[in-house]
Amino acid sequence: MSSNFWQVLRTVHIHLSLASFVMLLFFGISGVLLVHAAEWGLDLARSEHRTATFSAPEFTGDRLALVEALRRHGAVGAVTDFDDGEEEIRVTFERPSQRCDARIGKQDGAMELTIESRGAWALFLDLHTGKGGGAWWIAIDLAGVLWALVAATGLALWLQLKRRRVVGIFWLAFGTIASVALFFVLAP
Repeated sequence: MSSNFWQVLRTVHIHLSLASFVMLLFFGISGVLLVHAAEWGLDLARSEHRTATFSAPEFTGDRLALVEALRRHGAVGAVTDFDDGEEEIRVTFERPSQRCDARIGKQDGAMELTIESRGAWALFLDLHTGKGGGAWWIAIDLAGVLWALVAATGLALWLQLKRRRVVGIFWLAFGTIASVALFFVLAP
């Protein structure tokens, strides 16, 4: 292949690496935090309870009006569950590191709202796993595609270096064997 091809590939590799650097750093750090969250106390939940009484028009028939009323009382996030039972209505809101559960009695309009917040560190953990992040999965997929392209272009560039090819193949084989061995030894 021409030297022009390798120059273009090198440029693509460098630009993809730089474009994905912050995401790689984020997922690297949050991955370590995720593994050690319990032992380092990063995923501790704090609960807050709020009560109110809704009038009949606020909780009968119009789901949007009810959700907006709950938001005025502190519920945040996307509605992930809305259960209109015989005796009560239950609504769940979720966003990264936070969950809100509301119960409204149909007889008396009594509302109980529990807001569970797990703090800033849990936000990183939830974003790492894609939990409660709405369309955040697009960023996760984009990061994965970028890293696959960075790896492929990096490997192709390494293999075209004749004097370093053998060393590169050795380290590639070593990394592959070590990864498989670590999986079989350390994974449950």
